[in-house]
Amino acid sequence: MKPKLQVALDVLTIEKALKIAKQIEKYADILELGTPLLKEQSADKAIHEFKKSFPKKIILADMKTMDVGKIEAEIAFNAGADMMTVCGAASNETIKDAIKVARRKKKKVVVDLIGIRNKLSRAKEIEKLKPDYICVHTGIDENKPPFADLQAIRGEIRTPISIAGGLTAKNMPYISNFNPAIVIVGRDITQSKNPRDIAKKIKLSLKEKPKGKKIDIKEIEKKIENEIKRALKNVSTKQTENLISKILESERIFVTGQGRSGLMARAFGMRLMHLGFTTYIIGEAITPALEKGDLMIAITGTGGTEITLSRIKEARKKKAVIAVLTTDRKSRAARNSSLIIEIPAKIDSLSEPLGSLFEQTVLIYLDSIIVKIMGLLGKKSRELKKRHANV
Repeated sequence: MKPKLQVALDVLTIEKALKIAKQIEKYADILELGTPLLKEQSADKAIHEFKKSFPKKIILADMKTMDVGKIEAEIAFNAGADMMTVCGAASNETIKDAIKVARRKKKKVVVDLIGIRNKLSRAKEIEKLKPDYICVHTGIDENKPPFADLQAIRGEIRTPISIAGGLTAKNMPYISNFNPAIVIVGRDITQSKNPRDIAKKIKLSLKEKPKGKKIDIKEIEKKIENEIKRALKNVSTKQTENLISKILESERIFVTGQGRSGLMARAFGMRLMHLGFTTYIIGEAITPALEKGDLMIAITGTGGTEITLSRIKEARKKKAVIAVLTTDRKSRAARNSSLIIEIPAKIDSLSEPLGSLFEQTVLIYLDSIIVKIMGLLGKKSRELKKRHANV
């Protein structure tokens, strides 16, 4: 079933709200009288006026009730509202009281999760109260992406979901991934120069079939796995043997990298320390000066990261041995290094963003080197564990 379009009329006068509603009437399934409107005007008057003007439309009163659920539900439904909202932060008793009134009057209650930090946990609690809808709402002041909380909730509750907060005609194509019963759009329609055209565009996009095939996480995992295998297969064995030889003959090893590449460098440095090598992370306060004959291992996907490049150049001045892991053997980092380990993993692969494929391949590659060195030195995991941090 295609989601209903609910238009949030968050304006301050009944006249302006009616003017917009008349323009978008054909495309809106639900007309929402926003909280600012209900507070600025008389809620009873605003709801009554809208029901009289649009008798065949579903009218939702965004009461955001926090207390006296029975009283506020009576106000909304007696004035002609078909639906009303209660805050998820309200007590269970308040929510239950509003639902009781709705059942008696054959109306509906939406419980709004705006402001709730753990939306999934609260949604599960609220579901037991049997509301008609649970609204996953990202507030204007929260400054978060509109779909930030949906991934965790999707598929975890059976109660129909409505989505609100930051939705626009541009991000509407992503909506189908979350299977909402109601999509709520406010400012993108009400603040546009032509509300009718925007409402029409959104309504039509909700009717369209989702583009592309259904996302299968296992399929994605397999694709990533194959990309890593392909990259590892094409790493030079000779380059790897040279790197292992340099590690074994070095008295001190320094590792460096920025961002996620830096995390891979730190992970490798930690394992080298576990093996008994004197290892330092460049940039740490206790890292000593680099000297002639020391080994620096630098990780940089592009080979052009300025901080890493400046460290390589400085190490070269100190006559250190420099090994760089990069995707580009012609990069500036590679040209300034003693040993180049080319990792043939595209910085932007088809299935992963940015440098993920490079970093994942590097992690497995370097862990493989650790296992190789363990074998050469006759080390067992229990020996490495003795050097693991214990404080």
